[in-house]
Amino acid sequence: MRRQNDYEPDKAFAKLLMDNLLFFKDSLLQSSNQHDKIAVWLVGMSTGAIALIVSQYGKFSPDSYSALKFTVTFLTCTIMFGLLFRIFNLFLQRQERHDLMAIVGWLSA
Repeated sequence: MRRQNDYEPDKAFAKLLMDNLLFFKDSLLQSSNQHDKIAVWLVGMSTGAIALIVSQYGKFSPDSYSALKFTVTFLTCTIMFGLLFRIFNLFLQRQERHDLMAIVGWLSA
C-alpha cells in the first residue's frame, strides 16, 4: 500500500508537463498566426495582381496572351490554395485546442 507522499513525484511531473504544455500551446498559436498572416498577404497580393492585369488587359500585345493566361491561372491557384490553407488551419487549431484540453484534463485529474 502506498503512502500519500509517494504520489508527490507524480504531481511534480504532472505540473512540469502542464507548464510545458501551456508554453507549447502559446508557441503553436504564435506560429499559426504567422502562417495565417503570410497566407493573407499572398492572397491579397495575388488578388491585386489579377485586378491590375484585368484593368490593363487591352494594353498587352496579343503575343503575350498565353503568358497572361498562365500568370492569371497561377495567381488564381495561389488564391484558392491560400483560402484552403486558412480553412484547414481553422480546423487544425480547433482540433489542437480539443486535444490540449483533453491532455490538461487528464494531467489535472
